[in-house]
Amino acid sequence: MKSQLNLIVFLTSLTSIISFSSCQQTSQDHYAQKPQSPQAPTQIPKFDPIVVKTQEWVTLDSGNNDLTLKPQADILFVIDDSVSMKQTQAQLTKNINEFTKSFLKNNHVDFRIAVTTNWDHYTESFSRLNPQGPGQLKVTSSGKPFLSRSDKNLSQELPKLLNVGTRGLALGGAEHEAFFTPLLAVLENSQQASTDSLASSQSGFVRKGAHLFIIIVSDADDMSVDMTPGQAARRVIELKNESDAIIKSYGVLVSKNDPDAVKDHGLKKIPGYHPECFEKQGKGYVDNGLCPDSFGPERLESFINELNQMNSTEYEKSSSIFRLTQPKFGQYLGQMGLEINNKVLHKEISLQQKPSFGKDYNPQIKVSYKISNKSIPLLIIKDWIFQADLNKIIIQSSSITKLPQGGVFEVSYLPVTVILK
Repeated sequence: MKSQLNLIVFLTSLTSIISFSSCQQTSQDHYAQKPQSPQAPTQIPKFDPIVVKTQEWVTLDSGNNDLTLKPQADILFVIDDSVSMKQTQAQLTKNINEFTKSFLKNNHVDFRIAVTTNWDHYTESFSRLNPQGPGQLKVTSSGKPFLSRSDKNLSQELPKLLNVGTRGLALGGAEHEAFFTPLLAVLENSQQASTDSLASSQSGFVRKGAHLFIIIVSDADDMSVDMTPGQAARRVIELKNESDAIIKSYGVLVSKNDPDAVKDHGLKKIPGYHPECFEKQGKGYVDNGLCPDSFGPERLESFINELNQMNSTEYEKSSSIFRLTQPKFGQYLGQMGLEINNKVLHKEISLQQKPSFGKDYNPQIKVSYKISNKSIPLLIIKDWIFQADLNKIIIQSSSITKLPQGGVFEVSYLPVTVILK
C-alpha cells in the first residue's frame, strides 16, 4: 500500500514538471514570434541661419561734455585767527607758493583761492565786533575776494591773502572757534550770487561746474552750535549740489598727542575749558578721572573724513590731514597742491557700447586730442587706460599737463561683434 502511494506521488510530480516545461517553451516561442514595431526615422532639428553683423568703428559725438577739458578748482582756506596761531600763519604764508607750484606748471587748471576765518557763537564781544556775519572772504589789494591764475604778481599777492593775522578777545578775536559755520556761509552766499558780479562780490566765489576743495588750518577744534560733523558734511554737498563735482576737505591741524604748548586752550585739560573733568576742592580743582589725558580736534577730523568718504573715488588713497607741528610744512602744502591738481585734471570718458579686443589683448580704441585742426594721438597705458568694469577711458593727468590748452578729446572704438538670430 505504501509503495503504491509513493508511486502516485512520483507520477504527480513528474507530470507537473513536464507541464511547466511545456508552458515555458510555449511562452518563449510566443515572444520570439511577436512582430517588432518599426522604429521612427531620426528627425534632425532645423535652425535659422546665424547672421553675424559686422560692426564698424564708432566715433563719440563731438558735443559730448566728456570730451571737453575744462578743469576748474575753487579752493577755500578757513584759517584760525586766534592769537595762538601766529607761528602757524607765518609758516603758511612762507610756504604757500609750494601749494600753487603744481597748478602753475600747466595752463589747464583754472583755479581760484579764497580765504575766510573762524566764527565764535559764544563770546559776546565777538559778535558785537564782527557785525558783518560769518563767511566773509578776505579781499585782495585790488578789492577782489579771491585770487586766480590771471592775477598779476600771484606769488606776492597770495601770501598776503593768507596772512589773516591774529586777534585777541579785546579786538574781536574768537575764544570758541567755529569752522563749519563760516565755510557753510561762503557756500550759501555763493548760491545767491549772479554770474555778472563774480569778480567783485563777496558772494561770488564758488562756481557752478568747478570742483571744490576746503582747507582748514587750526590748532583748535570746531565749536559750531547745533551741528554735528556729519550734518556739516552733508550740508556742504547739498549746497554744492553737483554730483559730478569733486568735493574734498583737508586739515592742517594739531594732534591729540601733541603737547599742550602747541594747542589752543580748548584742547587743553584745564578747568576753565573742561570743567567736566574736575571736581572743586577748596580753592583748587582735582582731576575726577572721567576724561582722557589729552584732547584733539575730533570734530574737525570727523568732518574731513566723513565729507571725503561721501565723495570718495576708486583712486582716493591719500591722506587728508596734516599736522601743523611737523617741520615739513612746505612739503605738506606742495603735496596737497599736487593732489588737487591731479584730481582736477582726472578725466573720464564713458563709452556707450563695449569695445572689442584685438589679438594683442588691447581694446580696439583710438584716442587723440584735437586743437586748431591738429590731432595729437594718445597712446594706451602711457596716456590713457581702459577701465573695463566701468566701460570708461581714463586719461592720465600727467599726459594732460603736456597738452596745449583749449582742445577737445576725440575717441573712436570698435564695438564687440553682434550675433543676430
